[in-house]
Amino acid sequence: MPPSSSSRKSSPENEYAMSLAEADMSLDNPHNATLDTTTTTTTHHHHHSFLHSSPSPSNNKSTAAAQPLFESSSNNNYSKWNVAEARMELRKASKITSTYGLKLSTKWICEQLIGLPPSPPPSSFNGTNHFFTPFEEENENDATLYAKSLLDLGEYERAALVLSSGHNASAVAGSTIPPPLEELSSLGFFIRCYALYMAGERRKGEDVEELREPLERTKLRNPNLTQLSHELYDYYTSGALDAFGLYIYGVVLKELQNTPSASSTTTKIRPSSSVHHAQDIVPPPSPHSILLQSILQFPYNWSAWLDLSELCVQDSTIHSDVEEVLRPILGHWMYHFFCVHLFLENQVNENAIMVMEKLIHGTTATDTIDHETNGGAGGGEILSTTGMFVQSPYIQSQLAVAHYNLRDFDEAQRHFIALSERDSLRLDQMDIYSNILYVKEDRVSLSQLAHRAVKIDKYRPETCCIVGNYYSLKAQHEKAVQYFQRALKLDRSYLSAWTLMGHEYVEMKNTAAAIEAYRRAVDINERDYRAWYGLGQTYEILNMLFYALFYFNKVSFFYFLLLGGSSLLGALIRL
Repeated sequence: MPPSSSSRKSSPENEYAMSLAEADMSLDNPHNATLDTTTTTTTHHHHHSFLHSSPSPSNNKSTAAAQPLFESSSNNNYSKWNVAEARMELRKASKITSTYGLKLSTKWICEQLIGLPPSPPPSSFNGTNHFFTPFEEENENDATLYAKSLLDLGEYERAALVLSSGHNASAVAGSTIPPPLEELSSLGFFIRCYALYMAGERRKGEDVEELREPLERTKLRNPNLTQLSHELYDYYTSGALDAFGLYIYGVVLKELQNTPSASSTTTKIRPSSSVHHAQDIVPPPSPHSILLQSILQFPYNWSAWLDLSELCVQDSTIHSDVEEVLRPILGHWMYHFFCVHLFLENQVNENAIMVMEKLIHGTTATDTIDHETNGGAGGGEILSTTGMFVQSPYIQSQLAVAHYNLRDFDEAQRHFIALSERDSLRLDQMDIYSNILYVKEDRVSLSQLAHRAVKIDKYRPETCCIVGNYYSLKAQHEKAVQYFQRALKLDRSYLSAWTLMGHEYVEMKNTAAAIEAYRRAVDINERDYRAWYGLGQTYEILNMLFYALFYFNKVSFFYFLLLGGSSLLGALIRL
């Protein structure tokens, strides 16, 4: 039920705030507002520390300990991990993902590569080499090589047009791209689809910036999704998609699933094509089933795992299907990395730490980890000459994040200090480190971190967030806002910057701007309970108590999801 008019004020600022809140209520699931709100009483801390301290429902260790882990399979070839084979696999995988233009996956693979201890070359390589046989180097045509160079430079529409039929015809930016060239190789077809997808994402981002109304922003989607889904469906049904073609098809289906139907938006579809639009009659496959096929063919594409984990977080009903399909590789260390990410996304932090300890020490480790004396995974430093991914900076950063989520700030800080000592120029996740220093009110360390980040790269979003935290700790809220705004100019989807900027606007008594910032945060990730909490607090300041209660109920709802999701996730993984 909408709030009564007795709680409203007539100022323009409140009228705008009420319109946003009513839009949220009209779109909200009715049962969300009926949840017990008693948990919200524990969240009324100082608003700024609520984001920085990242409250975690998984602090209840008895709940996490009850999670069963993935049952070990004796029927696969991955029960014993070999460092030499893992190194060879990662080296080959990095070359393949680099060829396909997947920069994030290539960086992640190489991070794990340098995390392996020294090892002699393997006497034989018979573990997983079947993953690489479809990706032997081909003699690519000139158009594919040219399109790849354009893709690397960010000229996405040009790259897609080069690999399209009739590409010599005059084309206008934003116009429909013709169908793909015939007899394109797997690499050429992927580059065309990937470039077309990225061009649509760029255009969507530009359109979002021109809209102020939250409801209008949610209706926007990538204008090339429908064309891509038609083309990819045709290739999929003919069996012409390799692992990377399946990956981009899964991404397209995921985005279509997460956006409004085509009837509510304007979508560009190419007027003439050999595609028969069969999916207008036969429903397309599910996004997770396509991503699973891609992963089974090539499990080293970290981007595919990330998209699959996003689907698992959104819909717990697919967990059993994911478990069953991935059974052939559930002993593989790539699957364990996936488990870590999924546990952290669902705030099952103790389980994430346990899986990371196995990734560090490998499958042959028999000694227990002494956190107090051996400097193991819980002691801040994970360097070792034995084990598996003993020097992985990614694992150490995720250990820091897990302890941060558990509000064990001292342990998290030790991991971040160890990361900085090993790589003094690292900025990844250092914005989270600045949150810890903010909560601990360590002004000296935060100042040193801010100066170091500025010297490394002043135009990284993480740097701007670190400096913004520094000025916020000094109560210079206007300057903090300037740096959070700068971070968002560099990356409009930077969730923390939107939420932290909302906090600063609350401190400045600019409630309208605070509401807008929080709204942008939940547009990016509706599970961000910290942004919902900020909205509730802002409406409480405006004395609009019914609206505040509605948003505090949203906080309770997502806490409920995290607690419930923990037990569901337990059935997904058994190591």
